[in-house]
Amino acid sequence: MRRELYLILFSLLAWLSPVGIIQGIPLGMTASEPIPANAWVAIDTFAKKHQIQCRLVSNQVILTKNGHRMVLTPGSNQVLFDGIKVFLTYPMEGGRTGGMPTRIAECRVRQLDVHYYLRPLWGLNLKQKRKIRTVVIDPGHGGRQDGTIQHGVREKDLTLKTALQVASKLRALGYKVYLTRHDDRDISLDDRANLAAKYKADALVSIHYNSAPSLSARGIETYVFHLYGQPGTHSEPSSDDFMPGYAYPFNGQSRCLGWCIQKRIINALKMQDRGVRSENLKVLRLSACPSVLVECGFLSNVQECKQCASPAYQKMLSDAIAQGIHWYFMDF
Repeated sequence: MRRELYLILFSLLAWLSPVGIIQGIPLGMTASEPIPANAWVAIDTFAKKHQIQCRLVSNQVILTKNGHRMVLTPGSNQVLFDGIKVFLTYPMEGGRTGGMPTRIAECRVRQLDVHYYLRPLWGLNLKQKRKIRTVVIDPGHGGRQDGTIQHGVREKDLTLKTALQVASKLRALGYKVYLTRHDDRDISLDDRANLAAKYKADALVSIHYNSAPSLSARGIETYVFHLYGQPGTHSEPSSDDFMPGYAYPFNGQSRCLGWCIQKRIINALKMQDRGVRSENLKVLRLSACPSVLVECGFLSNVQECKQCASPAYQKMLSDAIAQGIHWYFMDF
């Protein structure tokens, strides 16, 4: 019942506002029209429309085209796209009684996930981009905000090291790059997002390191802003979903950016792939451009913490992030 109330509020706010629920959008930026949360698209209809081969194999839907491969499983919101995990907003449905599908026509995906995940990942939302691209790199925490402190390693120190190297590599590739901080200082989440708007950034990438109660947790996660009024990967909709923000028009592009970075890191470092996930993170919500937050490893895991702090890891990680950003701009 709680979710239904949020969705009703979302629809009402979108109807009342000429630009949906987004307030204070800069001149020239428009919000996407709301997509009904309960609308579905048959997966074979989507595939046929875009000339993607679609088949049902061992209770999984396999989509292939031009060397790319996507695997969807009925009852799960986890998708594999070219081997990298991406979490949809809702599970794919298959089977008329909630069981396993017997034919491909029984499989369907929420229209929200088709629009903001499937279409962008398959390169169906391509837009012309500026020749000179501007990127803001955001080293998480700083100053009095240490972030997580594990095994003598402070997150704020590592994020700055990683960010400085990423910036250097992107500049070598011809990008204009700005950092939200160059040293150990406090920067508010609002100011981080505002810097991206100030420089008319084409992307913002926030660098963080992870921590968990389980000391065995390990791997790489990349976060994008979740869809307004919809659940995140780990959370239900909340009243914060309706706070003013800019991220809504960039949902699809942010997912492509996140996937490119996640794939480059996993391929380069052979870390555990924890997937591209979505949550209501303020720095992403307020960013007036495609934006992601990368969790570059678990400092709470003693072995991974030691690895993350090593110069060799920092070099390979920063190169992978820079290459992921570059790949996004070249291919998406």
